[in-house]
Amino acid sequence: MKFPLSSIVVLNYNGGKDLIHCLNSLRSINYPKDKYEIIVVDNASTDGSADIAEERFSEVKIIRNRVNLGFSAGNNIGLKSASGEYLVVLNFDTEVTVNWLSELVRPAERDDNVCLCTSKLLMFNERKILNSAGGSVHYLGFHWPKGFGKQDGQEFNNLEETAAASGCSLLVKREVLQKIGFFDEDYFLYGEDTDLTWRARLYGYEAMYVPSSVVYHRCGAAVKKTYGDLEKLYFLERNRTMTLLKNYSVKALLLLLPMIAFIEFCLYSYFIFILKAPFLKLRGHAWILKNLRRIIQKRSRIQNMRRVHDSRIVSLFVSEFSEYEGAPTLARTLDPILKTYYCMVSGLI
Repeated sequence: MKFPLSSIVVLNYNGGKDLIHCLNSLRSINYPKDKYEIIVVDNASTDGSADIAEERFSEVKIIRNRVNLGFSAGNNIGLKSASGEYLVVLNFDTEVTVNWLSELVRPAERDDNVCLCTSKLLMFNERKILNSAGGSVHYLGFHWPKGFGKQDGQEFNNLEETAAASGCSLLVKREVLQKIGFFDEDYFLYGEDTDLTWRARLYGYEAMYVPSSVVYHRCGAAVKKTYGDLEKLYFLERNRTMTLLKNYSVKALLLLLPMIAFIEFCLYSYFIFILKAPFLKLRGHAWILKNLRRIIQKRSRIQNMRRVHDSRIVSLFVSEFSEYEGAPTLARTLDPILKTYYCMVSGLI
């Protein structure tokens, strides 16, 4: 097997012992030492984790940001300073296996059209339980880890195209980023990997789930250090809307508009009556309106570069929340309506 130069970017924010554990695991991979580099981008940590990493891992390049720039901008700094042909984004709250990188590289080496590869993620403390086997994307923009919470088994051992590559362990070809752009820094947190995958697929590339590349992940550890559940929902909803506006064609948006409006009504009801936090949803829409001009400019660039029809994009999307183990019961009750509408319009998209 050929071993192209690869750059591993680990974004850190108060990673503590998790970061050290991650870097220790990277020392054990079977990739040739002269064929990969490790770059730790520190998002203004206050726990001294970057200092410890610098002291213990002389082979690691440390980049220090003065403020917390979030996932997208923080990783972009590392990606733009990297020298590898292949660029790899890895969460600090992970432990990689020996074959992790070599297996992640293999599909991209075999096929020029494969530009994104993502690993099988298993729970750190329950190593037979899946965190994700690639990503599922709903046609209304919701996304979740495929197979979440399920027992790992043969059904999750197939190398296959995925609708969304996980930014927890993600390989991307440098030449592709130069064509489609890096992570969209407006996302800050959540959904930026789904957006990147969508843009790559619009350009005609493929994203692959690689089950032979295994990572153990402390699920949610990176985010829980800084953000609560409500703030997480704010970013998820705001960014979902932005992804739809940027990436769907005008025709697709018009066809989906009735169901988009319906789901927004349902979400507002949920935020008002269940979460008792109506302003959280309003805050997201206010941000979209404030930044609408910039979003439209990005949309124009994306639509001008697209080579693939939306029918190809939605072919990997799902129409039911029941496909997500972690979906609330309330969301699952909408499945008959969502699926029926999808069946009606998918052939027209």
